[in-house]
Amino acid sequence: MSKLNRNIVANYVGVGVTALMAVVVVPMYLGILGAEAYGLVGFFMAFRAMAGMLDLGLSTVVSREVSKRLASGIEQNSVGRLVRTIEVAYWVIGSLSGGALLIWAYFVGHSWFQLSEISADTVVTSASVFAVTMMVTWPIALYRGVLRALERQVDHNVILVLASILRGFGAVAVLFFIEKSVVAFLLWNLLIGVLEVAVMAVTSWNCLKCASSTHDRRIDYAEFKGIWQFLSGVSCITLLGVVVSQCDTLLISNLLALEMLGYYTVAATLAASLGRLTGPIITAVFPQLTASYARGDTIALAKLFQKYSSLVGLVVAPIGIALAFFSNDILIVWTRSTEAALYGHDALSLLTLGYLFYAMAHLDSNLLLAVGQTKFLLIYGVVSSIVYLPVIYLATTIWGISGAASCWLLLNVVSFIILSIFRNAKILKTHLSVIMLFGNMRFVLAGSMLFGLSRLVGMLVNAGPTASLGIAAIGGGAYLLWCFPQYRLIQDGIKNSPSRLPL
Repeated sequence: MSKLNRNIVANYVGVGVTALMAVVVVPMYLGILGAEAYGLVGFFMAFRAMAGMLDLGLSTVVSREVSKRLASGIEQNSVGRLVRTIEVAYWVIGSLSGGALLIWAYFVGHSWFQLSEISADTVVTSASVFAVTMMVTWPIALYRGVLRALERQVDHNVILVLASILRGFGAVAVLFFIEKSVVAFLLWNLLIGVLEVAVMAVTSWNCLKCASSTHDRRIDYAEFKGIWQFLSGVSCITLLGVVVSQCDTLLISNLLALEMLGYYTVAATLAASLGRLTGPIITAVFPQLTASYARGDTIALAKLFQKYSSLVGLVVAPIGIALAFFSNDILIVWTRSTEAALYGHDALSLLTLGYLFYAMAHLDSNLLLAVGQTKFLLIYGVVSSIVYLPVIYLATTIWGISGAASCWLLLNVVSFIILSIFRNAKILKTHLSVIMLFGNMRFVLAGSMLFGLSRLVGMLVNAGPTASLGIAAIGGGAYLLWCFPQYRLIQDGIKNSPSRLPL
């Protein structure tokens, strides 16, 4: 098995365990804490992603720079200095942001939420614990970027799996046997976060020592000069992306009852699993895209993109379409809560379709980052933010969580179309066949027909939730029988062609 395929398998194991943990423990959290308290947890998780703008894109930059320098051999001796310098920047940013969040905790607890079951003091305490967690776990993204660049995803995923198991089952044990409160839940997450960042730091530096020919780890702020242009572009893109992707949760937390945020968080957690499905592929492929571009091998770059773009479509299409068609049944079986299904199934269907198109466009955006094309992503991010933010505010005000989810779907459909056109016209050019422009739509259309038919059969026989999911599984089997041969033909075409796919 090649290193790339081994890394993809390792990433899927890590993502699979993490997703399985969410499937198992989220209904427990919802049942023990209640919708309002779990809505508070969902708000903190969204805010954590929102605060990721302070990362300034450093993790992406370090991943690209380490891959490029090790692949080309140019400035290889500077790798240790680069990572050490960015590491110091991470700890400084984490400390400052954590201090600011401690001040922010008081404001959130007393004036932001519409509370009915939990007290403002509990919210303040919870926010304070969350702020400390943010402070001490901030550099995890850096160490993840280093391991990603070194193609050491096996090491990363061993840590991820262990941390996920301890975090998930440990939190359930704490809630059952010690204290059934959101504060206890967050304190346990703080403890696991400290352990995780320590192990990640040691592992990253050990792997870097093996990959680089130098042991120079001194701080050198001159390293920022060579990467400043790319860093500034990635920083702005990261800022815009986080604001756009997390504004729905922030708006819902302020405009609607906290209970509705709890139902929305449950739906968003399940829908976001599509991103986890493509993450292992993109994480493994990104360093090789960067290395191919650094060597000037445009044919290898194009073939690598085409190969794994079709794999992304094959993987995410059936799961995304199935979640969209069977959202009500899935929520009932998963959460065992008719309220969660009643209030959340429309949002789940819309969010899932949005994440489906997001997943298919994700490799396009990473291709642009690998070749250093940040200008287009920045311009598109600015324009889409200007349009998206007022639209989602109005939609959430009028239609609630379904309105917010609809905006997420519309945004990602547009992004998928625009990024596909730009990638074909400006990056891969003659190395990409016309049929690959929207090639993944064949998998989406096939999934829509088969799972739509499965849903119709379930309605005609008046099947219950469990029986409906059984029918959906049959539709999934039919999808594989239909689409996998097509996928194999695409892969054979890429392998046998020196520069482009046959039309």
